[in-house]
This record gives sequence, structure tokens and C-alpha cells, in this order.
Amino acid sequence: LPMQSLTISTWLKDILKENHNQNAKLLVTPVDHDIFFCDKKTWNLTRRVCMLHHDYNWKGYADGIEAIQKVRAQGKNIELVVFGEKIKNPEPLFKAAGFSFEYHYRPSPDRLREVYSSCDIYLCPSWYEGLGMPSMEAMACKSALVTADTGGCRDYAINNKTALVSPAQDIEGLVKNLIHLLDNKSLLESISKNGHKKILELTWQKNCSQLMDIFDTALINKKLTP
Repeated sequence: LPMQSLTISTWLKDILKENHNQNAKLLVTPVDHDIFFCDKKTWNLTRRVCMLHHDYNWKGYADGIEAIQKVRAQGKNIELVVFGEKIKNPEPLFKAAGFSFEYHYRPSPDRLREVYSSCDIYLCPSWYEGLGMPSMEAMACKSALVTADTGGCRDYAINNKTALVSPAQDIEGLVKNLIHLLDNKSLLESISKNGHKKILELTWQKNCSQLMDIFDTALINKKLTP
């Protein structure tokens, strides 16, 4: 159809161009900074690692758990924090993982902000994401991001600057990057600081202004078309 396509990430924009020869405008969805923020970051002596539970395989929950198991097997003392909306009783998750962990079922936005802010690291093991809002929300709350290369994350996850990034479905890569942050406090704090700054650059005000410009350009072109 003769309509202007909009995408929420550069990765999706490139897919439309490469696979369908469609030119799209980019509007990266911002985090709601009135909900997700952290005024003062407190670092935990026992590092807390946060992760989303989802039953879609491509969300990589099983990969994330395996990465955590491998980190624990190397003697690293960490606390896993999981949130999700698919399972109310987390006992099956504990049994599958072989250990219990902190679990939050369908947390409210305010509660989720508290969870993100209480954690040192956010782990995203997804195989792919159109963008990846949980990672961005966690970064807004000053959690350092360890992520697989989901495609959509490339607009905010810059390896060794705003995040530590490994190839998708590379469990050993996740393990390596987790341990890297666990063993290097200065890097942990640097990734947190840079990631937080990057997410602050994305605002709804800028997003809406860009959208209005797209509408204005479309109207002008419409008027110029015979």
C-alpha cells in the first residue's frame, strides 16, 4: 500500500529495505522517564542480576538460566531476580533451575522500577527483539546491561560502552560478560552510567516532534502531487 512505514529500530528499518525494498522512517520508542528512573544508585555487595521470564523460546529464558547456572558454578555469589506474567507460582521455575530465586509476578510499573533499581545487572538473553523495552527500562533505572545481540538493541546497546553484547544464542558469551561485570566494579559502574545517559537521550518529546515532522512532510508532498 502507498503508505509511509514507521519502525521502532534501525534493525527493523534495515530489514524492510533489504527484504522488501521499503523505505521506512525510524522512531525509537522511548522509556517513560516519569516511571522508570533512579535518583541514587545503590550497589549490592552480592550482585543482583535481573531477568525477564517468558515462555516463548526466542525470549531466551532457558539460555539466561543456563548462563546463571554456569556463573554460579564458577563460584560467583549472585542473587537472581526474575519477573514475569506467565507463571504465578514460581516453584516449577525453581525446580527447573535447580535453585530458588526472587520472583515477581506481574509487578506494577512502580514495583518494576524498584526491582530494576535494586539490581546491579540486567540480563537480556533474547534471540531477537524488535527493540527491547525491558532492557531500556532497566538501563533507565541504572542497571548495567548484559545482552545478546537481539538486533533491536543496537540503537542503545553499544558494546563495551553502554552494554556488554554477545552474539544471539551464545550462552558462553553471556557467561563471560556477566563475570566481566562481576569482577570489575569500575566497568560495572561505567556501563551503568553510560547506559543511563544513552536512554535519557530518547524522550517522548523528541519522538513526538519527529512524528509531527513526518506528518508535515507527508502533507506537503501530498499537496505537491498532481
